Parts: sequence; structure tokens; C-alpha cells
Amino acid sequence: MNKLVLILLVNNLIIAQTGEDSLSADQKSGWLAFPFVSYTPETEWAFGAAGLFYFRTPSNNFVDSRASNIITAAQYTTKKQIMVELDYDLYFLNDDYRFYGYISYNKFPSSFFGVGNFTKKEDEEVYTPKYFFIKNTFIKRLIAKNKGGLYVGLHQEFRYDKITESEPDGIINTTQLTGSKGGNVSGLGVNAIYDTRDNTFSSSDGEYVEAQLSFFTKYFFSDFNFNHLFFDLRKYKSLSIFNLQTVLAMQFSASFTSGEVPFYVLPTFGGSYNM
Repeated sequence: MNKLVLILLVNNLIIAQTGEDSLSADQKSGWLAFPFVSYTPETEWAFGAAGLFYFRTPSNNFVDSRASNIITAAQYTTKKQIMVELDYDLYFLNDDYRFYGYISYNKFPSSFFGVGNFTKKEDEEVYTPKYFFIKNTFIKRLIAKNKGGLYVGLHQEFRYDKITESEPDGIINTTQLTGSKGGNVSGLGVNAIYDTRDNTFSSSDGEYVEAQLSFFTKYFFSDFNFNHLFFDLRKYKSLSIFNLQTVLAMQFSASFTSGEVPFYVLPTFGGSYNM
């Protein structure tokens, strides 16, 4: 996928360039903000703005503590797609507790090719969903190592989708496709995270391993009953190649679903977070 991004304006402080995600004793907070223009085949031209605010929470103010952060972004594309998102990642009580999540709203005209491994280009149909998504995770550190360690905890997910436009003779309208009318996806789950990264903003060394199991049922006000198992494994290693400091980053992820799964939350390959 070809992608062009033009950064128009950047604040003169970029936390990733410091090599640390902890703040010095006299540096309590900082921020970064910029507008942007980008182009991808999925969105065509996109225009937006993003901002990052990083800080220490009052109960997490020792020098080597990890910085908490709040990120917000908004984007509009020439395909009339709208995306607004708020992300937050907060550390408390000497990094022993972490609360993170995001809230997003999207109106995103998109292409659908069917479900399965043998979809065809000629089956493409355009549909427009509007959806609101919120996910929160609260974890506690059980074993400390480097700046992180082993964390376990719980997470909550809620997503409401409404299919506002679809092709009358397309797959979404003419088959018994799960989720073709939209609805609520709501559930709870458990998390286990092992994190030894040297820097959460721009990692150059360490590991990140996450396992997540989610349950979506009518008892959690979901219109669909299904389970979701997710793994994310990352490894970062600093290397010196031809006297240039280089970072080798590797990632493996896997996503498994079972039950009555709406088509728009089935595992996919590609997108904002996965290639």
C-alpha cells in the first residue's frame, strides 16, 4: 500500500527524540501538536490534526516513572470519511497500576469483499457504517522488571454500529450476514501483559507480550454472543550497523474468534494498527 504523509507544523519538543519516556525531576509535563495531510488508496486525501500531552500522575512522580499520556486526533477525507479518537495511558502508584484505553467515533465509507479466504476483487461493494467504540483496561503489576514487568487485569469493550448505506444487491443486504443491521458489541475480558520496553513512545530495547481473552454475551448487553482471543508479541533490539544506530523491531500477532461474530469485528489483516 502506498502512503504519503506531509507534516505541516510540529511543536519543537518531541518526546521520542529524548530516548526516555520518563520525565526529569523538573520536567512535569510536555506536549506535541501538529496538523497533517496524508494519502492512501483507502482514504484518498485526508486532512486532520493530532496532539499529545504527557505528564506524571500525582501518585507516580518519582524520577524514573513512566510518563502518562493523552493523545487526540481528528481526520476528514475526500471520501467523506470522518475519524475522531481519544487515547489515554495512565500510570499510578510507582508504575504498579496502569489504566489505558481509547474512545473513537467513525463514519467510514469502506469496501467489503465478503468473508473468508477466497474473496474476489469483483465482489467488492461499498457500504457506510457509523460506529462508536470505547475500550478500557485496568491492570496491576505483579512482578517488576526494568521499567515494567508482568501485569494482569481486566478490560471492558463496547461498540455500537449502524450501517447507514449499502448496495441493494450486495452481500450485506441479500445474505444472512451476521451484523448486517449493525448493533451492540459489548463484553468483558482478562489481560496479561509482560512489558520490559525501555521506552513506550519509541522502543529500542526490550519485549512486549500481551494475551487477551474477551467474552461478549447478552449479559453484558451485547446483541451478539462470541469470544475473542488475541496475542501480541514484540521484540526490540538496538544494533550498530556501519556505525549507524539501528533498531531491529519484530512483531507477531494472532486473533481468533468463535461464535456469532459480526462481520465488521472479524479478524482482519491491515489497517491502522496492523500493516
